[in-house]
Amino acid sequence: MAVIFYVDDESRDLKTYSRALEREGYEVRRFSDGSSMLSQLETTLPDLIVLDIEMPRMDGLEVLRRVLDNDNGIPVILHTAYPEYQDSYLSWNVDAYVIKQGGGEELCLAVEEVLAR
Repeated sequence: MAVIFYVDDESRDLKTYSRALEREGYEVRRFSDGSSMLSQLETTLPDLIVLDIEMPRMDGLEVLRRVLDNDNGIPVILHTAYPEYQDSYLSWNVDAYVIKQGGGEELCLAVEEVLAR
């Protein structure tokens, strides 16, 4: 079973989308901020990280930079309500960019595709 770290400061989104992933059979560890996920990353390497972009204190792009600085090869999906970043996501070295909508079907498809690589 793949382990996914899901980071989102919005409790409703954190619950909705992590449950969608759990229904697909993934083990999901939820984090409401980037710093707590980064702390956990020191002891546990997930198979995939799903990051929201807009978060207080440390936004998803800063979290992404710190994850990439560790050079551990963990795939990352940006999962956000902001489509305006979508055109430049490849320059950030992420594996997918998914707009938040619905119950998580698009996210689950992206996770499946990224993990299959």
